[in-house]
This record gives sequence, structure tokens and C-alpha cells, in this order.
Amino acid sequence: MNGLLKTCGAALLAVSAGLFLKERHRDLSAIVSVCAGVLIVSGATGAVEQIIGFIREVSSGCSVSEYVPALLKAAGFTILTEVSVGLCKATGEEGLARAVGFAGRCEIILISLPYVRELVGIALGMLNR
Repeated sequence: MNGLLKTCGAALLAVSAGLFLKERHRDLSAIVSVCAGVLIVSGATGAVEQIIGFIREVSSGCSVSEYVPALLKAAGFTILTEVSVGLCKATGEEGLARAVGFAGRCEIILISLPYVRELVGIALGMLNR
């Protein structure tokens, strides 16, 4: 909770500084926004590490444990993509943001293809009985 309060406070300070600078120094405003975003995301890595550790601990020994690495990778790609899209949008690069979002979705689909192939094989096996 304390970390979230610090994060929200830092975000409000960055937004205030960005709004103040936006009228006179638009480029500097974008830099402040990007730097604040990077600092906030890097500050959340400790929480992410704890979440990943918990998921691995709970899933070890379960029948789904083979799927956990792919799920974690997909979640990581999703977070990375969303942060990158946000940074692109903050700097006014809407086209680049759409391209990054598309690339992120493609990577997530690519991660899931082996599991889709497995499900299709199971379904076909059930139909051929």
C-alpha cells in the first residue's frame, strides 16, 4: 500500500510538471512524462517478482505447471507492450503506438500457437474416434 501511495504521488507530480511545461516546453514535458513512466514501472518490478514467485510456487506440482512459463511470458509481453504503447502515446506518436500494440499481440499469439496446436490435435482425435 505504501508503495502504491508513493507511485501515485510521483505520477501526480509528473503530471503537474508536465502540464506546467507543456505550454512553454512541449519536448521537455514529454521527456518528464516518459522518465516518470520508466521510473514508476521500474519501481513495480519488486511486486512483479513476488507475483511470479507466488504463481510458480502454487503451480509447481500441478498438472498446469507446464503452461505457467508461457502464461508468465504472455503476461510480461502484455505489460511491456502496454507500457511501450503508453510511452508512445505520451510523446504523441499514435502510429508508433499502434504498431507496438500490433507487434505485442502477434508475439502473444506466437507464444500460444503450440497450445492451440495441441488443443486442435486433441479435438481431432476425439472426432476421429
